[in-house]
Amino acid sequence: QIAKEIGARTICVSSRAESLEQLTALGSDHVINTSKEDFSRAAWKLSEKKGIEVCVNYIGGETWVPALRAMKPGGRVVTCGASAGFDPQTDIRYIWTRELDILGANGWTEDGIAWLLERIAAGALEPVIDSVFPLSEIQEAQRKLEERRIFGKVVLQP
Repeated sequence: QIAKEIGARTICVSSRAESLEQLTALGSDHVINTSKEDFSRAAWKLSEKKGIEVCVNYIGGETWVPALRAMKPGGRVVTCGASAGFDPQTDIRYIWTRELDILGANGWTEDGIAWLLERIAAGALEPVIDSVFPLSEIQEAQRKLEERRIFGKVVLQP
């Protein structure tokens, strides 16, 4: 949603068909099903063989190297999560040959949260909430996260 708001052409990636449908409904220009096709090749084709300018990678793990391969020279990879693993294999050739910028972002700065809340209040962004659990069901919420059966955030209510 943020990328679309600033006018970016978006390519979203998932291995789950349900998630791809939801990404399309949220306005993604293109979606890639990684259970059916290689992400880096598909993204390369969608970019007219120029490469991706910015990749926001929330997953880490096995998605790291394909993301690097899909990048254009001088591109930027923003890493802001590691739900598929904190210790990804890295083929550093892609980083130095394409002169990539690697940027970490957590989104939890006071300014960042204030900006998000302003955009939500203005109706420009809509929080994506998968499910809400009472705090007493925290184990089920954690299980759902670990099984990667979510789209959006899981909220715990006290």
